Amino acid sequence: MAESLTFPNRKRSPHLNPKSATVELGVTRASEARSAGLFVFASLTTGLLNYLFQVIASRELSAADFAHFNSWLANLSLLFVLGAVLQYAAVFISVARRHLRLVLLGGNFVLWLFVVRWLQQPEGLTIERGAMVVIVAVLVGGFTGQVQARSWFGTLSVAAVSTAIIKVALIWAPIWAEASLDRFAFALFAPSIFILILFTVKLWSSFPIASATSRPNWFAPLCLSLAATVIPQLDLVLLSHTEEAANFSAFARASLFYKVIFALAFTLAHWLLPRQVLGGRYQLQPLLPLLLLGSIVGSALLAFVSPYIAASVLNWSDPPNAFLIFSSCLNASLMTLLFLYIQDSAAKNDRWGMVSALVSWSAIALVQLTFKFPMQSYLHLSILLQLLVLGVLWRRRNPA
Repeated sequence: MAESLTFPNRKRSPHLNPKSATVELGVTRASEARSAGLFVFASLTTGLLNYLFQVIASRELSAADFAHFNSWLANLSLLFVLGAVLQYAAVFISVARRHLRLVLLGGNFVLWLFVVRWLQQPEGLTIERGAMVVIVAVLVGGFTGQVQARSWFGTLSVAAVSTAIIKVALIWAPIWAEASLDRFAFALFAPSIFILILFTVKLWSSFPIASATSRPNWFAPLCLSLAATVIPQLDLVLLSHTEEAANFSAFARASLFYKVIFALAFTLAHWLLPRQVLGGRYQLQPLLPLLLLGSIVGSALLAFVSPYIAASVLNWSDPPNAFLIFSSCLNASLMTLLFLYIQDSAAKNDRWGMVSALVSWSAIALVQLTFKFPMQSYLHLSILLQLLVLGVLWRRRNPA
């Protein structure tokens, strides 16, 4: 008989029980492999399209405008933590169907209100537009978590690929002035229309997922969401406040290379999380040395090919140097390893493991904002501190 995955610490129930109005995940190894393959393929396709979006922006916008756009988005992204909290909470906390339906209706109303308001706004990366992007991201994050918790990775795959296609298509829409910041900002906002419609249709008649624990656990979703929100933008935000404009422009362009690492790491993390919470077979600890070696090799490879890509693909006349790309990519790789460790600790309800990585990133940010180290010195300090934290965490799990 095919093996099924069920939540620990709760009574077994039928796969679909209208009387109890809960649904329990029943995932065979064969269907698990198919969903994993589809989700990984869709995530890689989405990553390529999102990367294409960044490449087009870097080619069509001036260096100053591209840095301004990335800085605006990075600062907004820190507020996406609310959506990330709701996304991760869906895996740990059950929501009644009537409450979910009310939120679906309210979310769609707010989205269409924002669409009308956006089109009435003057041009520019305004505070109001930033607020609309954040609120919609929060809604999408919450609904994404509900879909992820049900292991509907087919729906997530369709949503992710379609959103990326819409985003890239919108920047070529004839309604925008050439090389306008407005079209890139709207292209980030508008695909949410499709996502909310798709998720509303899927979730409207679904039964809620039973909670993974006997009582609501907000600590794990909060730590995961903070980490997922902070690490992709931490370097950009810190250096935008501590570096001169010319140096930051170079780093903003270098960030195109390490975003590849974040895309791959979060693809793996999102697929793993429901299975880790289910108490299954996926353990991070034995893979940590191999992942660390892969981080070094991958960062070196990205640095090696960067001059060719910058000149032939990105058409940059003054690309960032290869050592900056290596340092930034290795720093990003260590951040993703710490994030995977936080996720593994969340599945095991290990609060010390969750908090330690968050504290290390907070220390990095505090030191950089206080002393304003040069860019390379900041990256080296961050790499050393994260290696130290990873070593402590690994030894804690392997005391012998």
